[in-house]
Amino acid sequence: MSKRIKLFILSLVCLIFAFVFLLFFGIKIDSISFGEVSVSKLYIKFDKKLIVNIKQLTFKSKKQETNNSLDNLKTNIKRLPSLLEYFKEINIETLKINDNIFTIYYDKKHLYLDNQYLNLSSKIDVHSKSITLDLYSLYLKDLKLFFKGKVKVNMFKEVVTYLGKYSYKDVSGELNLQADKDYLDFYINTNELDNIKFVKDFVRLSSNIAEAWMYDNVTGKMKLNYFYGKLKTDTFEPVLDSFEGNATIENAKIRFHKNAKTVNTKKLNVDYEDDKLKFTMEKPTYDKTKLYGSSVVINNLTSEANGEVVVNIKTKSALNDDILGILKAYDIYLPLKQTKGVTNSTFTLVVPYLLEKDMKTTGYFEAKNSTFKLQNFEFFTKDAKVQLQGSNVIIKNSHIKHQDMFEGRLNLNIDTNNSLANGDVLLNSLQIKSSDEDIINAKDLKTAINIDFSKDTILKFDDINTQLSIKNDSIDINIEELSQIYEYSALLKKLNIKSGSIDLEVFNNNKIDFNLLLDNLEYPIFKNNKKINKLNLLGQIRNEDFFISSQKKNIVIEKIDNMPLEVKLSSFDINADEFKKSSSKTNNISNENINLHMKNMNLIIDKNEYFTNEAFVNIKGSKVNFKGDFVTSTFPFYKDAKQITNYNLNGAYDLKKENLQLKTDDKKVVLFIVPNKSLKLDLEDYDLHVRTQDDNNDLSSFETLEINAQNSNIVINDEYKALAKKYHIKADENEQSFTLENKKTLVTYKKDKDKKIKIKANNLNDKFINTLANKEVLKGGSVVFIASGDEENLNGKVILSENKIENLSIITNIVTLINTSPALINPLLAIPSIASMASSEGFALNGYKVNDGYIDFTYKFETNFLNLNEIVTIGNGIDFEGKMMVDLDSRVIDGKLNLIFFKGYSSVVGAIPVLNYVFLGDNKRVETQIELSGTLDNPKIVSNIAKDSINAPVNVIKRIIKSPLKLFE
Repeated sequence: MSKRIKLFILSLVCLIFAFVFLLFFGIKIDSISFGEVSVSKLYIKFDKKLIVNIKQLTFKSKKQETNNSLDNLKTNIKRLPSLLEYFKEINIETLKINDNIFTIYYDKKHLYLDNQYLNLSSKIDVHSKSITLDLYSLYLKDLKLFFKGKVKVNMFKEVVTYLGKYSYKDVSGELNLQADKDYLDFYINTNELDNIKFVKDFVRLSSNIAEAWMYDNVTGKMKLNYFYGKLKTDTFEPVLDSFEGNATIENAKIRFHKNAKTVNTKKLNVDYEDDKLKFTMEKPTYDKTKLYGSSVVINNLTSEANGEVVVNIKTKSALNDDILGILKAYDIYLPLKQTKGVTNSTFTLVVPYLLEKDMKTTGYFEAKNSTFKLQNFEFFTKDAKVQLQGSNVIIKNSHIKHQDMFEGRLNLNIDTNNSLANGDVLLNSLQIKSSDEDIINAKDLKTAINIDFSKDTILKFDDINTQLSIKNDSIDINIEELSQIYEYSALLKKLNIKSGSIDLEVFNNNKIDFNLLLDNLEYPIFKNNKKINKLNLLGQIRNEDFFISSQKKNIVIEKIDNMPLEVKLSSFDINADEFKKSSSKTNNISNENINLHMKNMNLIIDKNEYFTNEAFVNIKGSKVNFKGDFVTSTFPFYKDAKQITNYNLNGAYDLKKENLQLKTDDKKVVLFIVPNKSLKLDLEDYDLHVRTQDDNNDLSSFETLEINAQNSNIVINDEYKALAKKYHIKADENEQSFTLENKKTLVTYKKDKDKKIKIKANNLNDKFINTLANKEVLKGGSVVFIASGDEENLNGKVILSENKIENLSIITNIVTLINTSPALINPLLAIPSIASMASSEGFALNGYKVNDGYIDFTYKFETNFLNLNEIVTIGNGIDFEGKMMVDLDSRVIDGKLNLIFFKGYSSVVGAIPVLNYVFLGDNKRVETQIELSGTLDNPKIVSNIAKDSINAPVNVIKRIIKSPLKLFE
């Protein structure tokens, strides 16, 4: 054959081959260059298929439509029917199209194709309307994806199916495909994998969150059980609503959040359907916390706008650091932490893909017999119901108990964003106490409650103005107004504290520091004559010991172990009268054993003042014992006319019985008093002063009275003194008695149960009487006083013997009257009367001498009238006979006295018969009558002396005439 003919035939073959490649590879050939070409057989028949055997063929093209293995595979599958239609056999060792080099082998049974993107080796079965490929291998080089299985091409329906296996890197499994001109349906599974990050090579999601959950948040031994769906044939775009799959992961680790620990589960089921990815865990745990029943669901997995991750946490474990750690990773700072017990917890976190959307948080916690901490506030609950709504934690009708301090039902809304909470609590009990003393003990108290846990946890109980600050090592309690808890505090009632505030720093029941500000005090404590109504006290309680002091240390209270309570007071005035009033209000008497040390203190008892430089008092229960140096003008005890004000006293006081026992160190004063009931006094070497107008010394206020005295005088109203070596006074409801002895003087008084009174005083000497009268009214002799009667009248007699009465206004005025009387200048009477006056020692201007005499009297208690019913005195020179009435209240007097005088003259004349009648009359004496009025201090005397002097001569003449008759008598 000529060279021209060969060249023609070769050109024709190339054109036909180019046409076939144009169909099969979709390549536009711009030019062809030939190298070494060998052709074994060539049939140029249009009703026959071609056989091509080429060692090397090169094409140059401006455009190549495929640029990866998937596009290349798709193109080849679409062109395969055309290739098989025109060729019976193809053997091209090298086909170079631009940079892509092909090797092609085809006969009726086998097909081999190798190029830059893929390698295909398959058994081929060609039918009239279909082609079946039994793939030995199909390797997509750029994807490193290997297939082995059967491919069936339905040329009539233009449908391609694949059933077989695949492998990709370390992944292998089954793959089923069916593609038509519109869609590619697929089904795939895998062997066991470490992860599914290989999917990233084929499928990229629009959200980083979704990709994190798909490829990063879950690790473990994975196995894709199935995954199927549709792709668009021309673009490989997924049809999302067709995707559905399931995978299992053994010993899986799931990270809910990058800032949280992983959740461990023995088996994880992952389901995908309707663009929803769901993770179901088998017995999951977070660290050591069981999260059984928990799951994660990603809704709208592939939607950037609508995608969200839903984390459902369920646990019957404690609400511990593990659960809180999960929430914290999502910036949810739940302030509650459970330290004991079990809580059924269910909460859901909805995290949207888009940052501008808010995360949604809901949850429910139900705890029983558990202990929680709100920051550093720890409480116990029998049952608690807690809801989580976003940043709010809601506690509803939950039991709450904090130590032994309070217990009740709580409703609380906690705002975790602001670390604040508010609500209300019904306190079944509220008890704040030291180791042995209640400060507050309230029952069934409802109050609003506010909590601030931004730093230290602060609880405010608004309705009782009480605040608790819960710190790491203490609870600070502030009670702003004690009046609001007064009704709930036995301690405040006991101490009668109704107003003020207190700050307590409670480390535990055995360690408490406090600052106590008291207001409106009713304590009987004074300073500079002003009542102290405010006190600021600082204190500490340590176990059974405590220490309290004022800022200036003038009040110190200390209790150590089993020792008595030590109280030190300095420079105060204490009014025990007000103390008794306040004690009667509270009716509380402490059982505490108290030692009271007082310095520079002024005590007021029964309106009397007692100052002490230093004193010691022990109070044990209702018993008060005291000892100290006291300065007081209260006691009516005198020495040498000076009141004793300094005493070294020992005493005891019974608060319940209200009795006082008191004695001096020298035992010269021993006193026992039950106010308004009884008084017993033993007195020695001190005078007793009695003031009749002083209510504080009114001895009649006592139901029983007993006084025993030695070497003690009785001074009445600081003026009248009854001298006594000893005396005894006793009085009760049945009998009153008084006995006084002083040398020979004996005075007795007795009133019996029938109210009969007897008084007797023997041997009253002038010293006793003058001292008692506080002036010289008597000189020499003795006086006897006898009286008897009842509570209405007293009848008695005063007997005088050898006495000289001095310094009595009445006597003085009478003596003056007599000495200045006109009768004294009567010539008839003057000489004997003057002689009588001169010779008499008993009647002078400085007194009246009584040889004998008596006074009968009646005293009426109701009117305080003293009736001197009969006054008879016999003196040297003049005698008195008469009566007088005295109003002791007004000291007004009214009386008449007969004065019998010129007794010397009368005695001489009286011895001469007839003559005695002529000069002296029938009574054989010279007398006159005076009338007394005015007062004891300023008596007025109206006399008949002048009249009697004028009538004396006439009377003498009359008696001379009658004298003969007297001779016969």
